[in-house]
Amino acid sequence: MLCMIFVIGGRSVAFAEQTSNLTFSAACKGSGTADDNVEWKIISDAAESNFDNTRGIHYGTSSAAVSYLTLTTSGITGSITQIVVNASGASKTSAKLDVTVGGTTFGSQTSLTSSATEYTFEGSASGEIVVKLSQTSAKKALYVKSISVTYSTGSTTTATLKGISVSGDAADLWKGDDFTHEGITVTATYDDASTADVTSFCTYSGCDMSTAGSQTVTVSYGGKEATYGVTVKTIGNTQENAYTATKAIELIDAGKDLKTPVYVKGKVSEIAYAWTESNGYLSFWVSEDGTENKFEMYKNYKGADNE
Repeated sequence: MLCMIFVIGGRSVAFAEQTSNLTFSAACKGSGTADDNVEWKIISDAAESNFDNTRGIHYGTSSAAVSYLTLTTSGITGSITQIVVNASGASKTSAKLDVTVGGTTFGSQTSLTSSATEYTFEGSASGEIVVKLSQTSAKKALYVKSISVTYSTGSTTTATLKGISVSGDAADLWKGDDFTHEGITVTATYDDASTADVTSFCTYSGCDMSTAGSQTVTVSYGGKEATYGVTVKTIGNTQENAYTATKAIELIDAGKDLKTPVYVKGKVSEIAYAWTESNGYLSFWVSEDGTENKFEMYKNYKGADNE
């Protein structure tokens, strides 16, 4: 047995990792007992045949059809992390091996060979264990030599979660940005006065990036909720209230990439490219006073004032 101690959400949790081993040394007659007295039930649509010293319990023969063999137990309490099954089929078998825990698939289905082989299934689940061998070519034998289950049991301290609180200042958000929680810390408080940073375990809801203004974000953890405020700003401007070249550069440098068209005003300092066809396309540099190449503009509507 391996004992491990973790800290989860500020609570001290002791986990004891254990292994339950079921090994067949004779015909099972419909049941089996592991080395820790966990009971297993064995069911098949065929009668049990002679025990095989190399491959274990034996169901089905060339004259006695078998389509499935299941081994089931509800005797293991805890978090199951690994199940190792030693199983096999007859020559040229088409049999498959599946494992479920608590009614949910545990690991991935695998194909059996005709040699006694250990197949490992890993995950994290609890509940009834079902190990199932199945095949469509029914006149082939199915064998199971052993099953080993690794699981852990844990107990927490008696402290319970009282509430959560939020601290820190979220950066201003701009319409079109991805919503992040940088700068925010969520703290869980327990009835024994202990606390823990649980930011990474929280869920967030309530921020609408399509709407500018003050908004409230709801934080959820352990069935408790807390809120904090964010400000969503808009990059929107008008022709009458256009950005200066300096302001446009400031927004871009701050990560506001101005994906939507915006108005930028300034005096032309240099024409980079001119196309004199009817659409009047231009590429030129502007700045506040026209003395430096500060902000490059790629389009100018025909007849518009460049200042």
